[in-house]
Amino acid sequence: MTSLHKLYDFKRASDTFGIPIHTLRNHFYKSNKTAPTPTRIGHRLFFTEQALNNFIETNTVREERLEMKLNEYRHSASKGNDWYNNPSLWIYRNLLGVKTETTPRMGMGNSAEFGCAMGLFLKRSDAEIVKYTTDHMVQQFDGEWFDETDKVSGIALNLHNAIKEHFPDAGVPHLYQSYKRHSLSNLEHPITTVTDFEYENMIVDTKATLAVPSKPREDHVRQQSLYSILLKKPATLVYASHKKSAVFELDEETIMTNYETMINSFESLELFMRTVPNIKTFKQMIPLNTDGYKWNDEDRKYAKENWNN
Repeated sequence: MTSLHKLYDFKRASDTFGIPIHTLRNHFYKSNKTAPTPTRIGHRLFFTEQALNNFIETNTVREERLEMKLNEYRHSASKGNDWYNNPSLWIYRNLLGVKTETTPRMGMGNSAEFGCAMGLFLKRSDAEIVKYTTDHMVQQFDGEWFDETDKVSGIALNLHNAIKEHFPDAGVPHLYQSYKRHSLSNLEHPITTVTDFEYENMIVDTKATLAVPSKPREDHVRQQSLYSILLKKPATLVYASHKKSAVFELDEETIMTNYETMINSFESLELFMRTVPNIKTFKQMIPLNTDGYKWNDEDRKYAKENWNN
């Protein structure tokens, strides 16, 4: 058997590339299981060396591809916050093409929001919300159970009840997970917004947490301030743990101040895009900073090993 016929499973392939296994898995499944080209033996997937070499060649970012990558760029609140707080994280996520695997904490937020939506839109009972939320969480991770799985249904109930109690006359939301694109004259790239629950006259954003804060987080305030101005509606942040909840309505002064901060972040980022010629120079100009909760251990290790390459 020649080397071209050797088969690599996900772990061996990711080790060969020197990347986290979840990065390869995410790319493979987002490509509809086509890249790298798999070899199937029964229900198991493997990759030949040729398929891995083709994958590397196709996905190698060369100097001339940076302009295309930036031309396709779309601003968002999360990207603007990344640039504002830690430019190296923005580079890692947007120019190096590394996508972070869904963690149990992230999945907890997705499932709690889903369960809350079941109550708001379909008026499900508490018992049904518990069931739908827990099932949703379990399905996200193919049956694996985490500490967050135990708490997620309680969070969904508290989010739902907090919204209903704070806005008793609001009725049913008009939109859920509504995606919109906005163009501003002072920005080259459009801004995308994705609201949790949008009513006729307000936006409600839900945050699942294990510890409800005494005041809203600054990056959350910037996100909802951006949404509020672009959608021309007041915004409210609703936090919930499995034990309690808190509701924060944003006032006009807070919204305007934080909206301007987000736009300034976008303008700064676009100036950097226009000024810096390639990804290598990007990394040379911005020091790597892997502090903070947005980096998991695998991404932190991978970034430190590859930042200067």
